[in-house]
Amino acid sequence: MFTNPPARTEAIIAIIDTGIDFRHPDLFGQTWTNTQEIPGNGLDDDHNGYADDVHGWDFSANDTTWIPVLEDNDPTDHHGHGTHVAGIIAATTENGVGIAGIAPHCRIIPLKIYPMMLTSMAARAIMYAANNGADVISMSWGGPYSSKLIADALSYARAKGTILCAASGNSGTQVAFYPAALPLTIAVGATNSRDHVTPFSTYGNHIDVVAPGESILSLRALNTDMYALSPSREPGVHIIADGYYEASGTSMACPMVAAIAGYLKSVSPGITPSAAQEIIQLSAKDLSDPYGVGDNYPGRDIYSGFGRANLQQALELAPARRAHIESPGRHAFLSGIVNITGIADGAGFSGYNLEYGAGDSPKQWHELAFSTTPVTHAPLAVWNTDSLDGIFSLRLRVGDVNESQVAVHVANHDLADILSPTVGDTLSGSGAIVGSASSPDFLFATLEYGEDATPANWKSLDTLIVPVYQGLLLDWNVSALTEGNYVLRLTVFTSRGAIADSVNLYVRSPFSGRNGWRTHVGNVTTIVPNYGDFDGDNHNEIVVGTSEGIRFYDINGNLKTDGMPELPDWNFRTPIAVGNLNGDGIDDFVAVSEQPPILFVVSSGQPWNAVGLPCAPGVEQFDVNQEEKFPLVFLTDINDDGRDEIHFLSARDGSTREYCIFYSDGKP
Repeated sequence: MFTNPPARTEAIIAIIDTGIDFRHPDLFGQTWTNTQEIPGNGLDDDHNGYADDVHGWDFSANDTTWIPVLEDNDPTDHHGHGTHVAGIIAATTENGVGIAGIAPHCRIIPLKIYPMMLTSMAARAIMYAANNGADVISMSWGGPYSSKLIADALSYARAKGTILCAASGNSGTQVAFYPAALPLTIAVGATNSRDHVTPFSTYGNHIDVVAPGESILSLRALNTDMYALSPSREPGVHIIADGYYEASGTSMACPMVAAIAGYLKSVSPGITPSAAQEIIQLSAKDLSDPYGVGDNYPGRDIYSGFGRANLQQALELAPARRAHIESPGRHAFLSGIVNITGIADGAGFSGYNLEYGAGDSPKQWHELAFSTTPVTHAPLAVWNTDSLDGIFSLRLRVGDVNESQVAVHVANHDLADILSPTVGDTLSGSGAIVGSASSPDFLFATLEYGEDATPANWKSLDTLIVPVYQGLLLDWNVSALTEGNYVLRLTVFTSRGAIADSVNLYVRSPFSGRNGWRTHVGNVTTIVPNYGDFDGDNHNEIVVGTSEGIRFYDINGNLKTDGMPELPDWNFRTPIAVGNLNGDGIDDFVAVSEQPPILFVVSSGQPWNAVGLPCAPGVEQFDVNQEEKFPLVFLTDINDDGRDEIHFLSARDGSTREYCIFYSDGKP
């Protein structure tokens, strides 16, 4: 244990996990506060894209059955994993209760991606952490497959100076577990109380270090019991007290190293991810006999990496220089002459460089100032932004391994400009709306459209809560609009009023011309039609299930009844399956009615066959935005007899679905 911690140990550590228990006494005052956000006003005051994100964000909500996900600003933990991780990093000290975290003066950003755990949510959480000043990200999750989306998000975060820590996995085998297996991260395995690598710790060439991860005591979120529903089925076994819990896994080892990284960021502000990773590696205690069985693997090995992480040794290797931009803050709105203040000092200081670049990940930097005079909480440079508009980044460098970056909005002019489409353009299908919506006192902007050249009414397309400069405002899908003249209008609202820009354009239906058509079905339809040659005339028919029967159309969009099977006018909103049920070369189909729940098997040249289903399909409770819950019928040959079997999957009710298989003639 480090017995003489430095005076300043505050850093920001983002925990991407299941959220945290904000009410836990050992986490009071430990969460990051977005000081630029006004709590509870429903507005995105700091224009970072998230309204009222005072203490992090919930990207997943609590219901795995709801699409689209209703994310919100309350990352409360209802599982327990994230709270346990948070306690390891930052549990309060000297409060007379519970445990002490490794870096208790750090502040944590809880970013919740559970229970949905989608790749897109993880990637957005990583970018949120980087954009909101996280010094470190702790990721105690992953899987066996690499994701380019997550890799790109991690690359974005690392370029902004964020140290990335990831759990190696709990398979006990030599496999790649992502994102830990990516070279951008510090991959952390687990050890036990004997300083040996645990049998469950996943290993491989990518392992950087190991840290304690067996029988770790930390915090318990209210009314949670992680192991009760896990494969081990151990309800109550790991509960130590009402607010405390014992758990094992590389999930517990990862936050220990994240806490060490947070310490390094605290004592050496601006230390780069590569420098911090190297220090954590070189300061680790070598485990030449990683499992305690008499092996001898001196130096780095595939089981323990560089060895067991060591906080004291890491701090002794930390550079004493500091680089930190204090003002302007992240997402700040700037105009005119800007005073930049911060810290550029420390032992071995030889000078600092202050630069700016366009965008939040500049490809080119321009020097603002160079000085050999150390600065401590004082002006670094003066920046004249009079000729600039848009998002810009500031970068302060002290030596080779300390760097600080912030992204800001520069707005010297009121801008409401639609750059594309232009007046007189024709849109069909979808089109990108490109332009600028910015102001020194920007509040929000709206995009609307109206019919005809002088609209009497306007319909909303989107509300922009983040300024845009010569960028994408919206990808507008006009496929559902009636062909004709329209006006597109952009309005930017400021504290001084509103400014607007508009363009007249023409929308052409994608169904117009000799290769397209549209027709009115007249009923609620299935979410997707199908097609096949059902009468053997070498021309496909289009089959559409509706709430009042099945409709067939020819390739020109004409309703077709001749030669088509006649089924009852019941609810057939379950998508219709087309395949080969009798091997005659003519397409067959299967349709499912809602009430009564019947499977209609339609084989060419034969009367249709009705088979009762054991459960109702359940389409009425869902809409087109919930197609992942819809019942499903499909045809595929699974016994190699040349004829498709019928597969039916009922609608999802919670986490339960019924799966039935029928022979090609409809018999169970």
